[in-house]
Amino acid sequence: SAIFYVDIATKATMRLSQLAMRDYLTSVMNRTSFDSYITETINEQKNKTTALAVMFLDIDHFKDINDNYGHLCGDELLKQFAHLIMANINKNDRVARYGGEEFVVFAEVLDYTQMIELAEQLRKKVETNIFGKDEQERKITVSIGSLFIPSFANVEASDVLAQTDKLLYQAKAAGRNCVITAEIK
Repeated sequence: SAIFYVDIATKATMRLSQLAMRDYLTSVMNRTSFDSYITETINEQKNKTTALAVMFLDIDHFKDINDNYGHLCGDELLKQFAHLIMANINKNDRVARYGGEEFVVFAEVLDYTQMIELAEQLRKKVETNIFGKDEQERKITVSIGSLFIPSFANVEASDVLAQTDKLLYQAKAAGRNCVITAEIK
């Protein structure tokens, strides 16, 4: 019977660990687990030949949806948004809910052009999709800041996130529903 209780405790510990790593609403990585993941991956990057892309995606005018249609509608939109992003990236790429209506995509890319194509593809998928359900269906747009990290780059995760965040704010200032990109030199 001791084995039975150890098995139950092990499964419970694994489940709690999974819950601590995921956003409860969208089931993508949460900010805490993403911060650990990006730090580890960028540190490992220094010994690899793969280029990376970090993209901040912010749903445009999300507050208006919550204010006009309620938080349940906003929650449903966030779930569908996360699902759409997950469905349109590679299986080895990562998505996290970074806060509120802001998400981050961390992807392996071949080059700067592929990063731009991925960011634009995501923007267009969001723009053409219908979110919500029943009488609360609507279209939304997203602003994206995207930073290319070449394989030879020697960077810190905190610097990458800060630079990508600035690109996102530039996209919002440029009128929203657009992609602003840059490359670490």
